[in-house]
Amino acid sequence: MNNPLHECEKFLRTVDLVGNSKQRGILGVSKSTLCRWIQQNSFPAPLKLGSNISVWRMSEVQAWMDAQKTPVYAEDQVNKWFNRKNASIFLSQHLKSKTAEQWNDWLTRNIRQSKHVYKLAFKEFGRQICYSETTLLAFIKASTTPYNQMNKGVQNGH
Repeated sequence: MNNPLHECEKFLRTVDLVGNSKQRGILGVSKSTLCRWIQQNSFPAPLKLGSNISVWRMSEVQAWMDAQKTPVYAEDQVNKWFNRKNASIFLSQHLKSKTAEQWNDWLTRNIRQSKHVYKLAFKEFGRQICYSETTLLAFIKASTTPYNQMNKGVQNGH
């Protein structure tokens, strides 16, 4: 017979999720990333116990973490999201100048420039950086189009 008084639900504090200077949190992300996920409704909302105290049900966090373990992400029906390994394989199949391993190294080294210089949009899913298929295809097109054709519209004043 189940007695609800004997079943205690476990809760996690912010420090449990993001950690502090002495220990790493279970999510492995910063507090600002966690806040952004909550604002974007991509992470379970906290329970507010006071103005500065938030907790999460351990069961909800565990369910969310389990859902993040899929290797290829389809966040919405329009766009596919690839983790770094799968994005590297995708690039190597379309741009034969590098192997999948070399593309993986390139994506790792150029993570800060990729969003601004190369226009490779990415999102964080759990602890993984993922790239959209649309962005990868645009990058492939830009990489295979001769420079003078890419700037044709600029030269003609368009």
